[in-house]
Amino acid sequence: MAALSAKGYALLTLKRLPEAAEVLEVAVRLAPDDSNSLINLGHVYLAQGQLGRAIPALEYAVKLAPKAEDARFYLIESLTRAGQLTRARTQVDAWLQQRPDAPQALYWSTAVGLMAGDRVRAVSAYRRLQTLDAKLAADVQRRSRMPGTLPIINLPD
Repeated sequence: MAALSAKGYALLTLKRLPEAAEVLEVAVRLAPDDSNSLINLGHVYLAQGQLGRAIPALEYAVKLAPKAEDARFYLIESLTRAGQLTRARTQVDAWLQQRPDAPQALYWSTAVGLMAGDRVRAVSAYRRLQTLDAKLAADVQRRSRMPGTLPIINLPD
């Protein structure tokens, strides 16, 4: 299964998404509890905009491998894109419980807080993020000022 998962991931990195999905779907059928194949398949579905397929694959991957940060990252992104902010926030909170200073988790805490209208939460996460990863903090700040991405607010400098 590892070989199929690796092949699917290689196709994903080449942006050959339909082929990647086919290979990874076979890998998951053959080894339904292989978290790496599930994460990669969920990532492919996310890249294809198939949120209804990405979310269950990634939720199962997180259940199998709760410390797999890439699984949480893609799951939160999928939930956020699907407008499921409460579920996204639950995943962010679980991630932060495991790793309170995980920059990507703080990024999502800021973003989900902004999207949910929770400025206090967003600013708190953003301030922590600034101390850990200035580049990522600058990215979320830039996105918070772009129409159509995050709600436009002034995050503290």
